[in-house]
Amino acid sequence: VVLSPRQMTPHYNQITIIESIPRVLEEVPQAVFIMKDTFCNTPERQEYVRSLKELAASLGVDHAIRWVEEVTMQELPYYYAISDVVVSVPSTDGMPVTIFEAMACQKPLIVGDLTSYNEVIIHGQTGLRVPIRNNQVLARAIIKIHKNPSLARRMVEESQVILHQYGIFNEQMMRMERYYYGLINHDISAGHVVRKRISRFLFRLLVSLT
Repeated sequence: VVLSPRQMTPHYNQITIIESIPRVLEEVPQAVFIMKDTFCNTPERQEYVRSLKELAASLGVDHAIRWVEEVTMQELPYYYAISDVVVSVPSTDGMPVTIFEAMACQKPLIVGDLTSYNEVIIHGQTGLRVPIRNNQVLARAIIKIHKNPSLARRMVEESQVILHQYGIFNEQMMRMERYYYGLINHDISAGHVVRKRISRFLFRLLVSLT
């Protein structure tokens, strides 16, 4: 089961995921893709979803897709739990909660090769990175994880270090508190470093909450 957890808009390149399905099915004919979305509440998004379904039908892979229109926060862990791999390949990104959700649910990740992921997704260690909008490389990555369960387990294990370093909300808030106390105490020697760390951390935090 391959889970696509991002909002269905062109920015998130669900077209690339659907275009990868024919190649995946050649090697893994029992594969199922879950295309998860929030409620399509605008004509533009409804049209985009229609175009995705038409693409799937034209490629003859609509039988391998399960379309999920809206998922509550309470239901979300279930979709991660039943998945074997999580795929997220947007054109640009910050530090999405999606990555930490997948790590917390101990699922291997395939993500786009974006610089914003450099600190958390190391190719072959904490996930696989693929070129943006390259359905053939994406298909090979999905097949690779399916055929190499030991690799998938190893990436999940390695990702737990990253999860605890960056993805635990209370721990990050405690880090933030320590940084602020450092500024309040006028630690001039460390002030520049602290300011840089706060700016970088705040940026990651704000992006993850949007």
